[in-house]
Amino acid sequence: MKKQTRRLAALAAALVLVSLLAWGLLRSDGRAPEAEEARATAERTVLQGAVARVEIQSGGAGYALDAQGVEGLSAEVTDAARVSETLTALSELVLVPLEGEAAEDSVYGLGEGAVRAEVCFAGGGGYALEIGAEESVSGRRYCRLEGKAALFLMDGALGARLCGGREAYLSLQITPACQARSALSAVKSYVAEGDGEEIRIASCDDTDAEMALELLSFGAVTHVISGPGGLHEVDRTYAEEVFASLFDLKALEVVDYGLSAEEMDARGFDRPDLQLCVEVKNADAPETPTESWTLRILREEDGTALATMNDAGAVYRIADAAFMHARYGDFVSRWFFSPLMMDLSALRISTPAGDYNFEILGETAELRVLRDGREVDLSRFRSFYTLAVSAASNGDAASEADAAQAPLARVEFVYRSEGKAPDVLALRALDARRLSVSVNGVTEFAMRSGYLDALQQGLDALEGGGEIPQTW
Repeated sequence: MKKQTRRLAALAAALVLVSLLAWGLLRSDGRAPEAEEARATAERTVLQGAVARVEIQSGGAGYALDAQGVEGLSAEVTDAARVSETLTALSELVLVPLEGEAAEDSVYGLGEGAVRAEVCFAGGGGYALEIGAEESVSGRRYCRLEGKAALFLMDGALGARLCGGREAYLSLQITPACQARSALSAVKSYVAEGDGEEIRIASCDDTDAEMALELLSFGAVTHVISGPGGLHEVDRTYAEEVFASLFDLKALEVVDYGLSAEEMDARGFDRPDLQLCVEVKNADAPETPTESWTLRILREEDGTALATMNDAGAVYRIADAAFMHARYGDFVSRWFFSPLMMDLSALRISTPAGDYNFEILGETAELRVLRDGREVDLSRFRSFYTLAVSAASNGDAASEADAAQAPLARVEFVYRSEGKAPDVLALRALDARRLSVSVNGVTEFAMRSGYLDALQQGLDALEGGGEIPQTW
């Protein structure tokens, strides 16, 4: 019996030793910090409640914010996401007690001169918070609850925002990011006035019957630009670059806000360097509403610009952007005309070698081409037609004065649709290497003279056989 008792005593001692060793291991394997964190969490003060309104007082001035926005700021210039973040943070505010013996209020930026935030809960009640200086090590802010002596630390970013005045809620976002498949598809109308020229661009979506006739000149086209003599197809690559720069436009800073129309005029926005009026459908869904943007720009000597959006009374400073340098001549497509062959009843060409009249008959799948009553091989004529519509500007400007002489050649596109007038290119010598091009009677651009040589070679090849050139 005694022997058994001794065994039990030894076993109990061993269990005690094992327990002590296990406890020591637990103290060193990471479990102790969890307990400390739990104690720290338990010591924190958490103020919870759905916040309906916050009233801020600082230096004798004050403002309020709620779910509708910020008092004194229009919706157009308010960062709604930041307002929401602030209300959410104050709905579950964590305060960490300040350790050690407290010093004078002035050390913490509390007392006289501190910012006061009165938080009102939706169901009634709330709390008032006095916010002081930033704590240098953690970056948090000193604070205390009104009527309480205890000092706390609160989130530094939230504290700084509450101390920053209503300016902390100004949005730097001027225009939204593009939500459509491309900026080109989103922009439905673009009017720019400035630098001595006016640019008018229209989308070819949802056109009326009259515009549909005009668009036959360009085949498949997304946008057209108004020129002195009519419409031109828009260069899609250049337009995408310019239009894209209008989206997700962010300010470098908000220079001023809450200005009246008279105050905006006094700053020079009644005579801007550039004014843009843009209509946008910023999504691909058919029911997407149209937004209207009016941007006025004043250029600054440092390369930045002052901008205002939709007369909202705010002045932004923005960085240089592509839309500030857009020019009429860059928007115009190089190709003068590109009608679909099936939309034509005839193609008439005059060159120094003679007149060529091609009749185009039949429907899309059964087109026929005749010259002087004789059938022209359709596949070869298609190849020649590709050459004919390749007439393109070389980027140089030409004037009406260059059109004084008689034309060297003439290319006329005659349409099947009633009411659609023929499109005519008249080519005149500009110099040894260039031709001036009159488009429906208006001369704006020049082209390389190689086109006329290639055109004649193609006409000769249609008559006598041989290769039809595709480049010039």
